[in-house]
Amino acid sequence: MSNKFTTLVTNEGINLLQASSQQDKKIEFVKAIGSSTAYSTSQLSTVTYADVMARAAKNQEGTVNNIVPDKTTTKMELLFDGHDVKSDYTLNSIFIIAKLKDSSDYKVFAILKANQPQYINAYTGDGSTNLQINIGVKFDNQDNVSLEINSAALATMGDLQNLSKSTSEKLASENTRATESEQALNQLIKAETKRASDAENALRSETTAEANRAKGVEQGLDNKIASETARATKTENDLTSKITSEQNRAMAKESSLDGKIGQVQTNLNAEQGRATGAEQKLDGRVDAEIARATKAEGDIQNQVNAEKSRATAAEGNLNKTITDESNRAKGAESSLSGKVDSETARAMKAENDLAGKITSEQNRAIAKENDLDGKIQSVRGSLDWMEFGGWNMLNGTSDQLRLLSGSTWMRLHTWTNNDNNTSKISLSNLQTGDWITYSVWVANDSDVDVVPEVAVFNKDLTVWQGLRGNVIKAKQSGWAVKSVQIGGNDWYVRPSIITTNGQPGTHTVRMKKEMLTVGNVKLDWGPSANDIESMVSDAKNTLRSETTAESNRAKGVENELRNLANSNRDRLNAKDNQIVIANKDEAIKDLIVVDDKHTRKGIIHSLDGDDYGSAVGIDNGGLTVIGGGEGALAILNNIVNKYAIDGTTHNPQDEVLMLASDGDVKVIANTQSQNPLNYKISKFKYDGSVVFPGRVYSNGNGTSIEQQIVDERNRATNRENSIDSRVTSESNRAKGVESSLQSQINTEKSRAQGAESNLNNQINAEANRAKGVENSISANISEFRNKFIMNSWTNAGITPLNGTKLSTENDADGKPLYGYVLFSIAGQKFATICLKFNNLNNPDKHGKDLVQLPFRVHGYNVATQYDGESVVVYTNKVYADAKYDAHVYGTFMVID
Repeated sequence: MSNKFTTLVTNEGINLLQASSQQDKKIEFVKAIGSSTAYSTSQLSTVTYADVMARAAKNQEGTVNNIVPDKTTTKMELLFDGHDVKSDYTLNSIFIIAKLKDSSDYKVFAILKANQPQYINAYTGDGSTNLQINIGVKFDNQDNVSLEINSAALATMGDLQNLSKSTSEKLASENTRATESEQALNQLIKAETKRASDAENALRSETTAEANRAKGVEQGLDNKIASETARATKTENDLTSKITSEQNRAMAKESSLDGKIGQVQTNLNAEQGRATGAEQKLDGRVDAEIARATKAEGDIQNQVNAEKSRATAAEGNLNKTITDESNRAKGAESSLSGKVDSETARAMKAENDLAGKITSEQNRAIAKENDLDGKIQSVRGSLDWMEFGGWNMLNGTSDQLRLLSGSTWMRLHTWTNNDNNTSKISLSNLQTGDWITYSVWVANDSDVDVVPEVAVFNKDLTVWQGLRGNVIKAKQSGWAVKSVQIGGNDWYVRPSIITTNGQPGTHTVRMKKEMLTVGNVKLDWGPSANDIESMVSDAKNTLRSETTAESNRAKGVENELRNLANSNRDRLNAKDNQIVIANKDEAIKDLIVVDDKHTRKGIIHSLDGDDYGSAVGIDNGGLTVIGGGEGALAILNNIVNKYAIDGTTHNPQDEVLMLASDGDVKVIANTQSQNPLNYKISKFKYDGSVVFPGRVYSNGNGTSIEQQIVDERNRATNRENSIDSRVTSESNRAKGVESSLQSQINTEKSRAQGAESNLNNQINAEANRAKGVENSISANISEFRNKFIMNSWTNAGITPLNGTKLSTENDADGKPLYGYVLFSIAGQKFATICLKFNNLNNPDKHGKDLVQLPFRVHGYNVATQYDGESVVVYTNKVYADAKYDAHVYGTFMVID
């Protein structure tokens, strides 16, 4: 029968023989190891003890017995007890372990390579496979070593009897040792159980105390938020009440002003009636005079002279009347001007008071914002450097792509940290063993491959090493990620993107969302704490600048209005409704100027009179409306809704002029004539009809008495008409003054309403901003609180597969001992799983899915190796190749 084993003394065995000879020490054969690991013949001499311990399977241990040396050969037997075999295996190799006496340096003396691999059954209580191998080692001057072994290899009946005897003795010794070990182990278990119980009780006490403290802090924070909310609500209600009161006062003042305007309109109507009566009386007198002149033609010359005298006297009396009325109007104008000044001052005071209230409210909102910022900083300080790694340690990064170029190694990055003037990031807030993860999105526009590198430096920056991550191929894009565990001599890091081999030339990449976080998981990008503080500071500065600019603009508008009121002081004649603008120093350009949110407009402006004439215009784009009463306002109200008063759609680029009135609209031409009868008057009546009268008066020269009478009569008529014209002119001028005054009043009223509306909008904006800040803080506090609140431990939704039985044991509190818990850190969901599986009934160790989870995890995770077998968590399944039972435990990232 051919030999079943090939035996070779290893290099370590030969060295051991030489050392034994040189040191005059005996070689002790310690044990034999049966292994399923197979070697080629060429590998046998180089196998070492370190290789066996690190890489070879160690399925069974045996003893080296009955060592019998003689002159040329040393014989020994190797015994393997089948009771020690826990799992079936194929015997491919046997390692003989030896050492020098009084030494602990073990060596592989020799290896037996199985030419016919032996299948060894596991001991199951029914029977065992025992193995005895006899070998003899012949030494020839320690240079040539050959081996002799029993070719049968398997134990004979005599061998089994010897093995049984040896086994019995060994079992007796082992039973005694096992009993003593069991007793000592029981003592240790009792002590450890008591220690664990005490530790558990202490931990529960600490957990309860911490939970109570957290509840107290949470309740205090809720009380503060409720108090701040109530105070803000009260302030808002008080401000609303003040605004309502101010609005009611303004409406009352507007009603009073409308009453005064109505009284002026009544007086004007009475004056118009008086003028019309006088005109009718004059017409009667003229007709009587014409009849009288015709009847007394013989005495016409004397009557003409008398009429001249009478007309001259009447003209003098009328001039005196006009002068008296003018003086009276000036007195009334002075009185009304005082009232206007008083009303202007009161309106300015009210506006200043309201502006002061707004400033006070703005200051309160800013103080509240500062207080809330302080609370945010306090909460943020308590969250800094927590293990979940929610903060970005890199300053100056962005979620927008940045174009960067470099040569050879490049070492490109977007961060701006300069901790301790090192141009690097300090690790002083972290501990040895902590993980950090560097991640950045890279668009590799260059023609070479690039990788993320985390360069780690010692305290003096004299020693460093570069740790690389995944490769981003040339002309490709993707996430570059590298996780590094901090060592005891690591003080600074410099994360960057480098070329793979320092290729020469200039290389270009685009980078965004650069991030360095604590932990070994890549998180979504966010700015660093310093960047957030800078953003908050910039927002505060912007708000203060805008508030200051708005306050300065309001003061500028107020000053312009005050200057306009002082410079354009007018004099009002109560009888003639006349406004006179007196400015002797310079030509008047703008009568009324309005600054709205779009631009500055000279709504009514003029050009001082010269040889070319004078002009008054309305400087505004789009529709221009001139009118009295409510007609103009009705048109403008409609045009805001994009519809003209005639029902057509009005576009802003249309340049249209409209004349509007509640009654008739008259267009008068040829007004250079002093005779209204010579005017070309077109009348647009309120009922829609239009009248164009066309009477024209012309005069001729003659020498006869009759012609003189006609001429004189015409002169008298013209003089009467002149008087009428002056009355009409004064009436029309009074109407113009009234219309202008009404327009100014409407403009001031609109400005006041606009200012009040703007102030209300500012107040509402400030109140909404304050509410927004409070809501944002509440949301942040809720987010901070929710980050550290876990869901309850449960096994709900776990579905056993392939006949697996899931353990349903409970803990001391009656809660499931095995299951899972879901929680969230910085918006990322995680699951901690601890499961036990029984009755797998898988003697052939065929891998299979054990359970289905109610969620999916990231990647393919070797959760644990129970009893030497793998248990894997992937997607929403747990897989194992164990025989009878298995455990799985660990924390995994949840993707849905």
